[in-house]
Amino acid sequence: MAQLVKNTVLPTPPYLKDLKETASEPAYVLGGGYSSDRQMPTLVPCINTGPKIYNGDSKSVIYFGDSRSFEEFQKDLNVEVSESGSIGLFSEDISASYARHVKNTAYTESFYYSEKIDLPTEIVYPAGLREKALNEFGKSAYQEGPDDFRSICGDQVILQNHLGAGLHVSLKVHFNSIDDKNTFTANAGAKYGNMLSVSGKIAQVVSEHQIKGEIEVSALQVGGDASQLGKIFTSGPNPYAITSCSLDNMTACQNTINGVLAYAAGEFPNQINFQNGKVLGSAASQGYTFMPLSDLKLNTGNSTLTPEIEAARKQLGDLYLHTQNEHVFINHILESPIFNSFYNDVKEELKETNNALISNTKLLDNLDSGAMRCYNHPKQCIETLNNINNKSLPVDEFFIYQIKNSYNFGVDVYNCVEGFNIPKHCRTAASAASIAMPTDKDGHFQWDYLGNNNSFTLLENNDGSISLTINGGQYPRTPYTTPGVYEIPHARCLNINDPIPHPLNTYCHDSSNPMFLEWGEAYMGFLSVEDVY
Repeated sequence: MAQLVKNTVLPTPPYLKDLKETASEPAYVLGGGYSSDRQMPTLVPCINTGPKIYNGDSKSVIYFGDSRSFEEFQKDLNVEVSESGSIGLFSEDISASYARHVKNTAYTESFYYSEKIDLPTEIVYPAGLREKALNEFGKSAYQEGPDDFRSICGDQVILQNHLGAGLHVSLKVHFNSIDDKNTFTANAGAKYGNMLSVSGKIAQVVSEHQIKGEIEVSALQVGGDASQLGKIFTSGPNPYAITSCSLDNMTACQNTINGVLAYAAGEFPNQINFQNGKVLGSAASQGYTFMPLSDLKLNTGNSTLTPEIEAARKQLGDLYLHTQNEHVFINHILESPIFNSFYNDVKEELKETNNALISNTKLLDNLDSGAMRCYNHPKQCIETLNNINNKSLPVDEFFIYQIKNSYNFGVDVYNCVEGFNIPKHCRTAASAASIAMPTDKDGHFQWDYLGNNNSFTLLENNDGSISLTINGGQYPRTPYTTPGVYEIPHARCLNINDPIPHPLNTYCHDSSNPMFLEWGEAYMGFLSVEDVY
C-alpha cells in the first residue's frame, strides 16, 4: 500500500462537497479516514486524535524462506489483485502494480519470496466519543448529515500504521507454449524450496526437456533504500528492478539471484532501525489497522454500495481480467515463430485484434473515465460501465477461439520437430507452410504445405487422428507414393526418447542416412517435408 505521509498539512477547502469524491487515490495518513465504499482513504482527516505512540521498542526480521503462494505474496504486499471486485486491479499503487506484473498467466510460472523488517507500530487514539472525537473540519462535515459525512470523512479511521520494510522478489518463467509450461510443472515437482534451489530446479528441468523461453527476476522494495537494487539488477528500480535472461543462458539471472540473497542477508536489514523511541531510516507502512466510526458513536449513514453497483464493479473486473488474458495470448502469438505460418489475412486480423485489446485495456485503465471511476464515484459506477461497454472496440471472440485451437495445433507440429534440436535442414510445416482457420466449432484444423515440387494438406480430425492429403509431387521413399488421402494416428510429442511410431523418423534423426537430405519425416503423427534439392 501507499507509504505513510508524515507531517502533512491538508488545507480545508472552501466547499465540503468538493471532498465527497476525488479523482485520485489519497495517501494513507495515521488518524485519517477510510471509506469502505470506495476502498481507499479520504482526502482530509476528520477525527481528533491524541499524540502518536509506539507499540514495542525493537525490530525483527523475517528472512527469505521457501517459495510463497500468490495469495500469500499478495498479503505480503498488502494488496488484492485477484478478485474482480477489488480496487487492486486498477490501482496505481506500486505494490498493486507489481503484484499484477508478476501474477501468473497461461504462459508463465512464477515463484515468490518476501523478506520483511517489522518495526514497532505507530498508534493514535481518538480524543473522545461522538462529536468530541471530531476535529473542526469533521464537525462541519457532520452537520451536513450522515450520508454527506460518510462521503467526506469515510466510515472508518486509521489508528495503527505497521512500520517496517519489505523486499519482495519474483522468479517468473515465460514459456514459448502451454505445452512447455505443462511439461515444466509436471517435472518441477509440487513443492518449491528457497530461491537457490528453485533457480537450480528451473535450470535442470528446462535443460532436460529442452524447454524454450525466458526467465525474469524482479524485485520491489518498500521502505529502506530501494535504489540499492540498481546495483544488483540490470534495470530499475522504476518502480521495480528487473533482470531478464533466455532459458538457454541463465547466467545473468543467476548472478542477480546471488546478489539478491547477499543483499537480503546483509545490507537490507540494516537500512532501517528503531532506537530510543525513534525510527532510523526510511521506514514504510506494511499495513494499517482501522476502527469503524460507529464504534465512536458516530452516525455514518448507509453504504452507497447497492447490489447493482457491486455487480457493475464485478463486471468491470471480469472484463479487465478477460481482456488481459486475451491480450497475453494474442501478443504471445505475434511474438511466436508460428505467427509467420498464418495466412496473411489471419495475420492482419491478429494484429487488429491485438490493437483492439490494447485500446480496450487503456479505456479500462483511464483514471478519469475508466474502471477507477467506479471506486472514486460509486454512484456513477453503472454509468461508467455502460460508457466503457459502448466505447470498447469490438473483439471477435469466435476468431480468438479459432486461433487458440489452430495455434495449439501449429505448436504441436512445430515443437514435435523443432523442439528437440533436430537439424535445421529438417524444416517443419510450421516454418514452410500456412495455417488455415478451422471451419467449424468441432475444430477441423488444417495445415497446408506448398513447396517447390510438393503440395499436401494435414487436417486434424475430431477423433484426434490426422488426415494427410497429397495434392501433388512424388514421395517414392515414403509410404505415401501417390496422391490421395492417408490417415496418420495422432500422438503428442512428449520426449525425444519416447518410441517413434513411424519408420520415416530415421530420415531426419539419423544424419548417416542420405535420405534425410531429400525427405522429411512423419514425427509422432505430424508430417514435415523437405523439398528435394
